[in-house]
Amino acid sequence: MATQFQITPPGTFSFKSEDWEQWIKRFERFRSASGLSEKPSVTQVDMLIYCMGEQAEEIFNSFTFPPIVVVTESEGSQSTPQSPSYSDVKDKFQSHFIARRNVIYERAKFNKRCQMEGETVDEFITGLYKLSEHCNYGTLKEELIRDRLVVGLRDSRLQQKLQLDSALTLESAKRTARLHEVVRKEHEVLTAKYQVLINQTSRRESSPSTRKCGKCGYSANHTACPAKEDKCNKCKKMGHWARCCKTKYKQHRNFRKQAQDQGNPNLVKPKPRAVKYVEVDVSDEDDPGEINYTFIGQLDNGRAKTKSWTIDVYVNDVKVKFAIDTGADESIIPESMYNKLNLNTSLSKTDNVLHGANKSKLECMGKVDVDFRANNRSSNQSMYVVKDCTTALLGKPAIEALDVVRIVNNVEVEKHHPKLFSGLGVMKGEYNIKLAEGYVPHAVNAPRKIASVPLYKIIKGKLQKTRK
Repeated sequence: MATQFQITPPGTFSFKSEDWEQWIKRFERFRSASGLSEKPSVTQVDMLIYCMGEQAEEIFNSFTFPPIVVVTESEGSQSTPQSPSYSDVKDKFQSHFIARRNVIYERAKFNKRCQMEGETVDEFITGLYKLSEHCNYGTLKEELIRDRLVVGLRDSRLQQKLQLDSALTLESAKRTARLHEVVRKEHEVLTAKYQVLINQTSRRESSPSTRKCGKCGYSANHTACPAKEDKCNKCKKMGHWARCCKTKYKQHRNFRKQAQDQGNPNLVKPKPRAVKYVEVDVSDEDDPGEINYTFIGQLDNGRAKTKSWTIDVYVNDVKVKFAIDTGADESIIPESMYNKLNLNTSLSKTDNVLHGANKSKLECMGKVDVDFRANNRSSNQSMYVVKDCTTALLGKPAIEALDVVRIVNNVEVEKHHPKLFSGLGVMKGEYNIKLAEGYVPHAVNAPRKIASVPLYKIIKGKLQKTRK
C-alpha cells in the first residue's frame, strides 16, 4: 500500500526583489512534486498568483500579453486573445522583480566576500555559490569560487596550507576547510576542560602553603604559634603581634561611623586618589582557544593631594570630561555616563575581556566608534562602555591622536636657546665697584694660578688687607 502525503505550497511572497529568486525556486519544486506541472496552463497560473498573495493580482493585471495568431482554411489568419501560458506569466514576474543585472557589480560583491566573524565554513561556501550565480563566470566558476574560498578564510594558517597545494580543487579545499573547523572546535573543548582541571589541582595543592596565621603572620602549618604568649606593642593585648593587629582598621571604621552619626562630612577622611591603568593584550587569532584580554586596574596609592589630569573632549559634539591615562591602551566610559550623553550610537559586541587590577572580571557592555575632538584636532576612536566604572579614561590612542601629551626623549637646550650659548654675553645696566682708598685698579690678562700651600697664609693676609 503506497503512502500518501500532502505537499504544502510555499508561504506568501514578500514582494521584495531580493526574495523573488528564492521563492520562485520553492514554487517550482512544489509545482513538480505536487503534479501541478501536468495540469492545464490556466490552473498553473492561478495557483502561482494565489500562492504569491493579494498584491500579485494587481501586478498581474498590469501585464500585457500579445494576442495569439490562429490560421484557419476558411477565414485565414486571425488574432484572438487567449490566456497566457505559465512560462509567459513567470517571465513577466521575473522581469518585474529583477531588473537587468550589472555583471561588474555582481563580480565586485563576489570578490569582496570574506568569512565573517562567527560564520561557519559551510555558511561561507553557500554564500559564495549564491553570489556567483549572476557573475557569468561560465566554465571558470568552480576555480574562482575555490580562489575566493582560500583568500576569504579567517584562519591565516589554513590559508597558507591550502595555497601550498598546487593540485588544489574546489572539493578538496571545501573538505580540508570543514575538517580543520571540526578539529579546531574539538581542540577548544579539550583545552577548556584541561584548563579547569589544572586550576582545580593548583588551588588544592597551593592553598595549605599560602594560608597565613592571623596571630603571627607566618605559615599556618606550624604546630605552635610563637605569638601566643606575647603582648602586642600596638594595642597591648595578648596573643598576637603588632603586624597582625587589627586595631587600626577598627579605629578607622569607628572614626568614620562617628563622623557620619554627627552629620559632619568634613570629619570623614577623604578617599585616596585613584591611579587608573588600562592594558590590552591582543592574542593571535590563528591560535585556537585564545581570546583578547583587556586589563583595567584601579589602584589606591594613599596620596590624595595631587589632582588627576583631566581634559574636556567633545565626543560626537557632546562635551565629556576625561581623565588622562597614559598607561591605558583604550579609552573607556562608565555606562551611566554613556546613557546620559545620548550619543545616538549603538553598541557593538567585542571579544576583549576586561579585568581589574585584582584580575576580577569587569562587565563590559560593548564598544562604540565615536569622533573625539580636542586641541583643534579630531579623530575617530573606539570607546569601551564599562558598567563597573566611575570615571571616563582617555587612552593612549586618543591621547596621541589629539596631541594631548607629547613624548620627549631628548631635550636639546642649545638648539632651542642658541643666544645663551654664543659669545660672552652682555650684562644689562651699569655696575659700580667700590675700591679701597688709594687703590689703583688694573686689569690682569694672564691666567691666574692656584696658590700653593706654603704661600696660602701670606696671600690670604694681603687679600684681607686690600679689603680693608
